Amino acid sequence: MKNFFKDNSYYIIRLFGTQVGLTVFGMMLTFATAEAGAGLFLAASVFSVLFYLALIYSTVSEVGYKHAEKIASGRMRLSKPFGLRLCLAAYIPNFLVLILMWIGVIFGASYTWAGNLGGIANTVIHVIFSMYWGIEKTLNPAETATLLLSAVIYTAAMLPGLLVSALAYALGRRGISLLSKPDKKEF
Repeated sequence: MKNFFKDNSYYIIRLFGTQVGLTVFGMMLTFATAEAGAGLFLAASVFSVLFYLALIYSTVSEVGYKHAEKIASGRMRLSKPFGLRLCLAAYIPNFLVLILMWIGVIFGASYTWAGNLGGIANTVIHVIFSMYWGIEKTLNPAETATLLLSAVIYTAAMLPGLLVSALAYALGRRGISLLSKPDKKEF
């Protein structure tokens, strides 16, 4: 496991940096469209999420394309869930915040500290996944907003990135590119 992080730290940091960049982008779009109406707010959120997934796809596809040559020459063993593991590693901070949020959901009614912890984690996850705000507000409107529903929505929000990274690695490893292929001279 240590070697996985060591060997792939560039791509893990790149995926995490992409998320940080899209957090800022999502916040700017949210602030610009929040007062314009629910339809535009939702459309901006969907656009942000799709853009985020395209950036994940591009990064992980590049890794798969790069590994294809190493696998073919026998310098590397085939690891089918590699793209998924790469994205999981980049999502570690998100998982930690979600765990704190779920602690607030489960124990918040019984313990004040857990409710406070859940509320703080909810605020942090809203910042981390600001590109999902419009989608979350459509599914969890302010008049019925609950910590449980937010926790479910943001837990589910992790799945598209994981699925896209798994698909991107598999396609990149086969030399199939939906966006663009890296130049051979890069490797």
